[in-house]
Amino acid sequence: MLTRMKSNSRAPWMLVVFVLAMLMLLPLAALAQDAGADTELTPAIGINWPQFHYDEANTGYTQAKAPDTSDLAWESEAIGAVEHSQPVIAWSKAFVYCGNNVKALNRFTGNVMWTTPVKERAWDSWSSPAYHRGKVFIGSNDTVYCLSASNGRVIWETALPDGLTVVNSSPTVAEGKVFIGAYDMGSEDTGTYFALDKTNGSILWSKVVGDYAQSTPAYADRKVYVGWSDGYPWEKGGIACLDASTGAVTWQKETTYGIWGSVAAGDSLVYAPTYNFSKPGIGKLYALNKANGDVEWCQDIVSTNSTPALAYGKFFKEKRLIK
Repeated sequence: MLTRMKSNSRAPWMLVVFVLAMLMLLPLAALAQDAGADTELTPAIGINWPQFHYDEANTGYTQAKAPDTSDLAWESEAIGAVEHSQPVIAWSKAFVYCGNNVKALNRFTGNVMWTTPVKERAWDSWSSPAYHRGKVFIGSNDTVYCLSASNGRVIWETALPDGLTVVNSSPTVAEGKVFIGAYDMGSEDTGTYFALDKTNGSILWSKVVGDYAQSTPAYADRKVYVGWSDGYPWEKGGIACLDASTGAVTWQKETTYGIWGSVAAGDSLVYAPTYNFSKPGIGKLYALNKANGDVEWCQDIVSTNSTPALAYGKFFKEKRLIK
């Protein structure tokens, strides 16, 4: 015999109220976690800016809503922030590289929440920090650091070998690894990209690509895309695709003039500009096939060490729509 349950007309309304209450509590829970011990948090899409050029592919694109006005929200005290270094935003904090320390600021007020000393930057480097799951990563001088996002505590620090220093390359965090470039200024064939274990900082692999390696690596589809430049007179460089697990070269392509900015990885192409030191007004923008490194097209541009931003099948360089 079937038994029919008694209908309760209030049940659907009670469920709706409960769900709405839980949704309202989610932002508070995230802030509470951020204020506590190290937590495994991943920034929500469109809310934060967790590493150089927004994401691991260096696309420079976010779904966040832009401000409606240019009104100043706040201005911090003088903290010695490095010019051209990008602050990164995660949850309630903004993380800033200050040359010989890293600072966390309250993203809503600009107040300094913590300061952690690091080695003095080399060659006026403008590296940017990276945030990933409750940790902040930065390369400064010859050392890569992992800090607690909540209080700045040093979780690990790894000295790079052979006197190599991080110059402008920022850490890219992906696949449980920290990818970063370094080189010995003035020496040949020292431009090296590293993969470090995100948990303990051990060096998993390294790959020499040329004289200077100052690009921020771009990660996509288990590959790492990097640029380099040869030394004086800096008339050539190149782009390489490395296996993210081993560092083995999948392909590499020589470029006219060196790569002093970073590669941006799209769906099927990777993009990078070159910088011409002998003729500063003349550079090139390369678009290479992600799979094999073939040149799909190359366009003359003004020399730049910027990184293209990709969105809606187009890309932008220094306020200009390129293609």
